[in-house]
Amino acid sequence: ARLTVGCVVGIVLAGLGVLGLAPRLMLLGLMPLDLGYVTAGRELFAFQWDSLLLEAALIGLLVPPDTRAPVGHLALKTLLFKLYFESGLAKLQSAHGDWVDGSAMTHYCETAPLPTPLAWHAHHMPQAWHILEAYGVLAIELIVPFFVFGPRSLRRVAFVALTGFQVLNFATANRLSLLLPDHEAAGGGDAARDAGGPGVPGAVRQGAARVGRRAAHGLKREERDGRAGVCLAGMGNIKPTRV
Repeated sequence: ARLTVGCVVGIVLAGLGVLGLAPRLMLLGLMPLDLGYVTAGRELFAFQWDSLLLEAALIGLLVPPDTRAPVGHLALKTLLFKLYFESGLAKLQSAHGDWVDGSAMTHYCETAPLPTPLAWHAHHMPQAWHILEAYGVLAIELIVPFFVFGPRSLRRVAFVALTGFQVLNFATANRLSLLLPDHEAAGGGDAARDAGGPGVPGAVRQGAARVGRRAAHGLKREERDGRAGVCLAGMGNIKPTRV
């Protein structure tokens, strides 16, 4: 019963945060709740995403929304780098050697956590395509993460590559990491401003509009300063950042 109550409380706090109601306060309440489940669950919560939630939440709390915080923004970049680079290293160190020989993607869709209907079609692609996929994943996870520390042109490459990678993950395996390069890295901002369209609930539309205004304001300042960083997309607390 206590586990159920904790889940309900977590859903309520997360929902309120997404709607823009004191997102940092909601996040502060979610962190010890999530830590309790991770600690009690042990092996059941040993996957990298469980620790990623806690790490990203902590760093997100330390990054102020409207002032410069070089250390906090560097921490966000480092977390993004850590997520992908360690994933790539784990693949190279696999005892099966299937990532090294390029055969890993041949059976990936059969073992994905929550395969989608699209996964069936992806699984039946030619063997040569699966080999290209495997080496492409290694390149994305072991090379592209370094780009987040580079100039704007490289950050934009990282945005396209890492975001596209996550979209493909979501389309075939129903999993998605929302730790993404910021809007400025892709020259974005209009999409966030236009997020509240017809059919969107009022509260969500207002929250999206608020996020868009903050992003647009940050983009203007970053164009002047020539700076960009990463943002934590989660809990309705999307903040433009600068380094």
